Amino acid sequence: EKNLPDKTNVDVMMGTPAPLSIRSKDFYAASIANSALGHDTVSSRLAELRTKHGLTYGVGSYFTENAFENGAWVVQFSVNPDNLKKSVPVVDKIINDYIKSGITTKELSEEAQRLGGEYVVERMRTPRQLADAITKYEFLGLGAKFMDEYPTQLARVTKAEANAAIRKYFDPKRMVTSLAGTIKK
Repeated sequence: EKNLPDKTNVDVMMGTPAPLSIRSKDFYAASIANSALGHDTVSSRLAELRTKHGLTYGVGSYFTENAFENGAWVVQFSVNPDNLKKSVPVVDKIINDYIKSGITTKELSEEAQRLGGEYVVERMRTPRQLADAITKYEFLGLGAKFMDEYPTQLARVTKAEANAAIRKYFDPKRMVTSLAGTIKK
């Protein structure tokens, strides 16, 4: 907790180490599961914090590093200081509900397609991005073929695999919450 009294918001990061890497058997399932939970402030599961409760302008979740295990899985959002005590329990509830209900068939399909398309369009757009990707995948022992196989591997993920990843990686009880901004006592 870091009080920065001149800030109009409180930035919140809730995270936990994730024993996930790009080489993990459930990497694709975890990627899709996370995407359905928090890829977008308006249409993901976490969007409820904004769209239903009006507590934030932006919220998302992500794995901070996927090259090696134990990067953090993070939920990040910014709130008005008056909404801080309300927002964290809402995020916990959304995650717990997601663990209980699991991913829907529609979310599974849409997120696999979105991630695969985004990967090709946004991460391979420039020669530098392509060179960075080739270098990374060669360094990790995956080879350049990883880039071609990524969308196909996402499309193969089953609902059961995505739900197993949700239960494995998304546990609010293990998360550490960090705050920075105007924190009211």
